[in-house]
Amino acid sequence: MKKVLQPGGGRDSMPQPGQIVKINLKTRLLDGTLVEELSEFWFTLGHREVIPALDWAVSEEENKLIEMKVKCLNNMAASMLKLEHYAEALTCCSAVLMYQPKNVKALFHMGKVLALQDKYSEAIQTLRKALELEPRNKTVHDELSTMMKKHREHEAAKQIFV
Repeated sequence: MKKVLQPGGGRDSMPQPGQIVKINLKTRLLDGTLVEELSEFWFTLGHREVIPALDWAVSEEENKLIEMKVKCLNNMAASMLKLEHYAEALTCCSAVLMYQPKNVKALFHMGKVLALQDKYSEAIQTLRKALELEPRNKTVHDELSTMMKKHREHEAAKQIFV
């Protein structure tokens, strides 16, 4: 991210405490692609307030980028799940949960993947976390019920072969 103060008239044009300052923030990907430009970020300059103001603006931009990344990773996890690329789906879910440990979509997708890998205990535990976060989420509730039934069937089938 680049922080650019508006060009002034040299050393004498530096903002003084109490003055209104305008900065232009540009958010770019590593390849240089412009993601977002915030051209109208204004604040009143106080003693030692420049750095905190810039830090706040930068953290706001970082939060927006993280939100965008989380949405992309959740969508990618859902796509990988449909394509039956379970390892990649789990990788995406894990990445989301690093940023947002309480992300219900990531927990839901992770639970589904774990069940498809016959890791029912882990899957049930993961879906229970999601249900704790959103107790009224019917999709998670239905998936958890289905998974618990499959787990019982799976355990019963193992007993037959023992």
